Amino acid sequence: MLLSINNTSDFFLKSEIAALSCSKTLLLVSGGPDSVFLFHLFVKFKKKHGVLFDVIHFNHHLRGKESDSEQEFVEDLCKDCGIPCVVQDLHFDQKCHLQNMARKRRYQNAFKLAGQKGYRYIMTAHHKDDLLETLVMKKGRGTGVKGLCGIRRMRAVKGLLFKQPVTLLRPLLNISKDEILTWLESHQKKYCTDASNLRRAYLRNRVRQDIMAGWQSCRAKNSAVKLAASLGSVDDFFEARLNFLARRYSHFVPRHVWESWPVELQFRFFARKTKENGFRQQIEKKHFEKILPTKDCKLQLGESFCFKDKGGFYFYSDTDMQTMLSYHFKIRGIGACYLSQFGMVICLGKIAEKKNSPVSLTTALQPFYLNADKIKFPITISYAKTAETFIPFSKKTPVKLKDFYQSRSIPQYQRLFWPVLRDEQGEIIAIPGVEISERLRIRGNNSRVILLGSFLVL
Repeated sequence: MLLSINNTSDFFLKSEIAALSCSKTLLLVSGGPDSVFLFHLFVKFKKKHGVLFDVIHFNHHLRGKESDSEQEFVEDLCKDCGIPCVVQDLHFDQKCHLQNMARKRRYQNAFKLAGQKGYRYIMTAHHKDDLLETLVMKKGRGTGVKGLCGIRRMRAVKGLLFKQPVTLLRPLLNISKDEILTWLESHQKKYCTDASNLRRAYLRNRVRQDIMAGWQSCRAKNSAVKLAASLGSVDDFFEARLNFLARRYSHFVPRHVWESWPVELQFRFFARKTKENGFRQQIEKKHFEKILPTKDCKLQLGESFCFKDKGGFYFYSDTDMQTMLSYHFKIRGIGACYLSQFGMVICLGKIAEKKNSPVSLTTALQPFYLNADKIKFPITISYAKTAETFIPFSKKTPVKLKDFYQSRSIPQYQRLFWPVLRDEQGEIIAIPGVEISERLRIRGNNSRVILLGSFLVL
């Protein structure tokens, strides 16, 4: 049965047609058969439903005259049909990861234009074969639920540039490449052929030529497409859960919390934090597997660091690591202080002389009673190098923090991020949740007492 563009329900839901009819749409048209078919589909929609749309074409200037001829073809196509056309030039200084870089630049520019011009929808011409090729590629690299979804049909994007969300929509995912070519030939519609699609230097081209060409079962293809679509709801669930957890655990995830997550959620959290901390390449399963062994480990990917020990997982950027030891916060009196870097709250409060004091703090870490006569505000909260010294409670001689942490069984990398309290001279007087200095020991009937309490925000 010949593919038809007269029945709009083959491509859009009724609600989507109604939304398209009262909003502006931007089509990405390269000049190839897929985007040309999408263009003619929207020309039909314009006549039938009053859908308003513009076209954007990107000239990558990678194939000389061929790139320029494609631009000219798209401009003439739009002119003949009375459709506004925007052309943007893209130039690339490096050839490494060129396809990924070009795709990101196209989307960035398209969404930027949508924010400027008020487009509600952005349309691309990805079809069934594109989805299946993506599934094969991601499966080969090792992927989770998100990768097995392939190419999502719809994605709403929010941002500071947009007064209201912009929806990226791919209406051709149920249409095969052969169906598109057959329609174009039967209706004598011209299109451009990109010679680079035959180059085996690109992974997608090799998948298309070596695997997809031998995959003849339409039933198997349709089953794979349906499976990818059904996994979309699972992907949405994990994404919503990830957004919540990424806000709750900014840098540190306790070990018991991490181990309660499914592996899919662990991988997504790892990928999110690694990307936030400066790693710009594609996060793959091989990166994630490096932190899975039970022993302590340190992983650096570009400017991103991931530490793992018995306490949990720590996610920091190179900039964070460089500025960490210079961090300090002054406490100028009694009260509470939240340390977002470690997810810890430190409380300093006066305690009455009576044993049944009304003051109480719910703490996950040990509270300490300090000699108020020996404390002079302001007190500084900062990080410490493990080579620094500290006089533990009931000891007379100082010990290195490295040895002290080891004696208290504080995990290896947690020592790097554990805050300390210092006096005006910079001497360490307390390690919140662990121990106070001998200097602050309460002796005799000292009535002036301050409670040092601390707890982790988990």
